[in-house]
Amino acid sequence: MWERFGDTARGGGTNAVSMPRSILTSLTMEGARAEWTHLAESAGSAMGARDLVSLVVKVEPVLDLTQPDAYQQTARSAGVTAHPAFHSRLADVPYDHCHALAAEARRERFTALLVPSAARDGDTNLVIYFDIVAPRLVELDNGPDRIPLR
Repeated sequence: MWERFGDTARGGGTNAVSMPRSILTSLTMEGARAEWTHLAESAGSAMGARDLVSLVVKVEPVLDLTQPDAYQQTARSAGVTAHPAFHSRLADVPYDHCHALAAEARRERFTALLVPSAARDGDTNLVIYFDIVAPRLVELDNGPDRIPLR
């Protein structure tokens, strides 16, 4: 599993400052590199050197929004209309739509979400919410890889 940390307190990733702190992990190295590039392009010179590291993550329960039925149900429960680009081109979906889905999943006490990647079409990310995970079990173990990103 490949990851990068999202620091929502500093407005990192695609989360508003008011969103809960989370870690955004990518399921593939290519996806992680795409997320890094997306973040670096939006941060400009404020983005320093980082390492891309592999992790082994064990967390549950996880809501899989890459599955159309789960996405449709969560959108209905969140009071939003399903967006036609959610599974094919997430970058075209407004942030507030994604935040409504995340808020609903958190209300339902999911610790993490599997979501399409906005940075790389066809890839999947795992978003883990620390305030939900804290009272539950989550395991993060070092993986075998560390790759410098500049």
